[in-house]
Amino acid sequence: MKNRTVPFILDGGMGTSLAKRGKDSSALSNLQNPKDVREIHGEFIRAGADIIQTNTFSANPAIFKKDYKKLISAGVKLARKAVADSGRKKLTVAGSIGPTGKMVSPVGKLDFEETVNIFKKTARAFYDAGIDTLIIETFDDISEMRAALIGAREAADGFKIFASMTFSSGDRTSTGTPAEAAAAVMDALGADVIGVNCSFGPEGLADAVKKIRAYTSKPVMAQPNAGLPDISKGTMVYPENPADFAAKCRGLVKAGASFIGGCCGTSPAHIAALKKTVKNITPPPAPGRVPAVITSRTSFTVFGDFPVIIGERINFTARPELASSEAKIAAEGLKQKKAGALALDINLGRHEEKTLESVMAVERRTSLPVVLDSQNAAEVEKAARRYPGVLLLNSISAEKEKMDSLFPVVKKYGLPFIALCVSDRGVPGTIKGKIKIARSLLKRAREEGISKDKILVDPVVLAASSDTSSAYKTLRAIENISANTVIGVSNVSGGLPQRALLNQALSALAVYCGASALIVDPMDTDLVYMFYASSLLSGRDKRALNYTGYFAPGSEKFSFDNPLSQAIFEGSREEAVRLARLAVKDMSPFEIIEKLIAPALDRVGAEYSEKRIFLPQLVESARSAEAAVEEVERHIKSGKSEIKKKGTIVIATVKGDIHDIGKNLVALLLKNSSFDVIDMGVDIDSKKIVNEAVKRKADIVALSSLMTTTMHSMKEVKQLIDSKKLKIPVLVGGAAVTEKFASQIGAFYAKDAVKAVKAAEDIISG
Repeated sequence: MKNRTVPFILDGGMGTSLAKRGKDSSALSNLQNPKDVREIHGEFIRAGADIIQTNTFSANPAIFKKDYKKLISAGVKLARKAVADSGRKKLTVAGSIGPTGKMVSPVGKLDFEETVNIFKKTARAFYDAGIDTLIIETFDDISEMRAALIGAREAADGFKIFASMTFSSGDRTSTGTPAEAAAAVMDALGADVIGVNCSFGPEGLADAVKKIRAYTSKPVMAQPNAGLPDISKGTMVYPENPADFAAKCRGLVKAGASFIGGCCGTSPAHIAALKKTVKNITPPPAPGRVPAVITSRTSFTVFGDFPVIIGERINFTARPELASSEAKIAAEGLKQKKAGALALDINLGRHEEKTLESVMAVERRTSLPVVLDSQNAAEVEKAARRYPGVLLLNSISAEKEKMDSLFPVVKKYGLPFIALCVSDRGVPGTIKGKIKIARSLLKRAREEGISKDKILVDPVVLAASSDTSSAYKTLRAIENISANTVIGVSNVSGGLPQRALLNQALSALAVYCGASALIVDPMDTDLVYMFYASSLLSGRDKRALNYTGYFAPGSEKFSFDNPLSQAIFEGSREEAVRLARLAVKDMSPFEIIEKLIAPALDRVGAEYSEKRIFLPQLVESARSAEAAVEEVERHIKSGKSEIKKKGTIVIATVKGDIHDIGKNLVALLLKNSSFDVIDMGVDIDSKKIVNEAVKRKADIVALSSLMTTTMHSMKEVKQLIDSKKLKIPVLVGGAAVTEKFASQIGAFYAKDAVKAVKAAEDIISG
């Protein structure tokens, strides 16, 4: 695959190609319809595909517990046979690995290590079947993608792995992960090719491809759908014909895709047109330098021209009271976020056993990237393995023992880290000494295969009370170290009066000298003001965008006057339960629901719709509301709830689809909005859904489908309801479902979980 200037062509939509033939679109066709699978492979080969993907998207232990190995083995053999029959010996056969259909905890219920094991078994089955490479595709949850990459690497390191996310709103997944963060995560965990697939048509993915290209040096891939499907004369129809699809894919290649193919709805004709259209286009080269970046699930922080404020206040040594509660840790993180921190340092001191739970609490509640202040390799690995992003390790010193224990963890999980200018002899007392240690750390990292771009050097400032020249030496070192730099500002003021004044002055000087990041107390308002002013006046705030943005009117964060509403808004379950327990002393359960809980959920829904928060935060708020409602109901002395139900809803994921992510969230929000919800689960037969609706006297049937190949089951449910002359409205939604599709089958439509609640309320109210 080296020395090639034109894009590699992947094949197209196997599932939709099988569906056109009236065959099962899942991996079962490898055993039930092998001739069709082989013929479709052959058609894509003749169309010009360089990479053929096995029909194994759903073949994993979570979906096919007993038969996944048989399905994978059969899928590989069918693809190999098609390649052999074609005479094109240099074709690559790639093992397609899709998601489990469930969300990983804490957002979902699937245990992370269980998920890693699922993909480890799947990858091992491909290894045993003799695959060339793996394609981990159509993932929406970044935690599940992390589990898949870790599992694949642990099962058979050495495989070339393609990793591809699916996006629901241009450049974010439906769980809120931006393209830049997704690229950083997949790159960190060793994906060899990084990209996007499914989602929508080619035009909708161009921004995501461009952003991924800027945040990885790895090749980029794109496999869009042939648009979003509609129903025409009872069958699924994709709007992009081969010529239009191919023409629009030119933009994806120009945006950075050097591997390009098709997903749902793309036929051999689409791939043939694509090959012809892009054969003379040279994709842009990888960026000469990829910026250092850390991420949470839903945000990312770049270390570049503008310096970064890292909040220092989650420190168990300085503030031991934080060790008593995750809620306290998260609350402290939220305060620093509101004050302007772009990342949060967590220093657990003697409480390193709380590393993982503390890191996850901060990420889950604040959405800011984490800086883990630890040199305990075992605890760092626990956090790095589980964290749904790319955390920054603070720090690795030049002490041999520390380097030997921490570099393997950094390499395995692709962690950026702070290189601390401390050797076995201690902190150097000269500028040259600091620079020498920095160079030795950078050299050791280079020998380990770690890019300098992943490193921030901390020259270490000592207290001015013990060395009045330490700040000067540190600042000069920052100016002369040829790497990103960081400074722990508060060290300088220890033992001296007016500490805040010294911290503010050093912050301004560090910004002027070029520090990439400052670890400071963001609750010191004067320091933050000084930070923005010095960034502007030193020429590091291009066009004054950060300065004016920070001081712009209306930039304050929203908050409720009532503490229970605020706790739900912030997703604090412990606090919500405590405050609900207090509220029942003064208010009726109905008043608490209507005046405190419902407004909080309404605001959360508005923030979600405006993309100011994302799915993980929405889930946390919904669960906090659920816990508060349960607490209120426990205190109703009569034993009969005063909370009147708005209606009964039967909800299910339709036949053939095992994804429960969206359905579970809709069910949770509907329950919190006073609906009686009967959740039937996933892969539910149409007749069973209708029978359950009749049995429960349902006011609404709500249906979910993630895959385009199962959307027809929604139509089937609606037709059954109509044929029985049942006056039960049907509400549909899912990644591929559109308002036009809903209208065509005579159903109501909800774009997301928040809108599903509003739609249900509108249906009930008439």
